[in-house]
Amino acid sequence: MTKVNTILAVTVALFILAGIACEESTPKLETRPASTPDAEPTPTLGQKVAVIDGESMDSAHANRADYLLPKIAQWCADSVPAERVGDMAVTSRDILLEQYGVEVNILEVLEGVNEGTLGTSAGIFKCEEAFSLYVILRGQ
Repeated sequence: MTKVNTILAVTVALFILAGIACEESTPKLETRPASTPDAEPTPTLGQKVAVIDGESMDSAHANRADYLLPKIAQWCADSVPAERVGDMAVTSRDILLEQYGVEVNILEVLEGVNEGTLGTSAGIFKCEEAFSLYVILRGQ
């Protein structure tokens, strides 16, 4: 059991460090205010997730992401903004592909964190811990 705890601790530490290191190179899901009234509306976070995942901005994919991002943010013990949840989902997707060879899209990561980690333990995990746990379990 000690070996498992050590592996888990190292993986969580690597995930957090990877998130910090990838902060600059990871696509951000930040919102921007429209510059003029005539400008096109700013895409929602869910629409940005849909586009990154290769879906259309007006798809069910975007609507589901728009629902999950603030829901997960609300359940996290550290009360992170929805934009940060999106960034963690992108980082999780990248780690799963690079370190485990598992290809998932951002919405699948959000669904997995929602169903597997936070749904039954709202307020217990920090967001980084929840995403780390998902990556470890999904990567196995």
